[in-house]
Amino acid sequence: MKTLIDTNVWLDVLQAREPFFSDSLKVLQMVASGKIEGYVSVQSLTDIFKIVKRSSKETDPFKSLEKITFICDMIDVSPEDVFSALLSDDEDFDRAVRVYSALRNDIKMIITRTKMNLDELDITVIEPSEIGKYVDKGVETGESIIG
Repeated sequence: MKTLIDTNVWLDVLQAREPFFSDSLKVLQMVASGKIEGYVSVQSLTDIFKIVKRSSKETDPFKSLEKITFICDMIDVSPEDVFSALLSDDEDFDRAVRVYSALRNDIKMIITRTKMNLDELDITVIEPSEIGKYVDKGVETGESIIG
């Protein structure tokens, strides 16, 4: 299933943010192993770069993006996505752009810690802790492929 991995999941792992780190790491390990067909928005990549650069002098934001783009594919943002977001009822424009970009790219699931009610759209939204309900269990824990 094509799955968009949201910005906060990547940052949970890159910045070892507790208590979210282990669930988000499990998701990214599933992407790296091919159990999940993972995608990242180019919009998320620019956000991740800025946040990593601002928050850590030890972490190279370029290397962080290289690791992300090594394990998953990118989706772009089109003018159509922007117009759809503007016409939506979503007050979070940034989030709406990502959602419409995901829909245009036939993505069926978004993994995020941000609460979203997208019942009217053909997309499932789950938290990293819920991934076991959707993907075969048994992903081995091991060394981080992102951190």
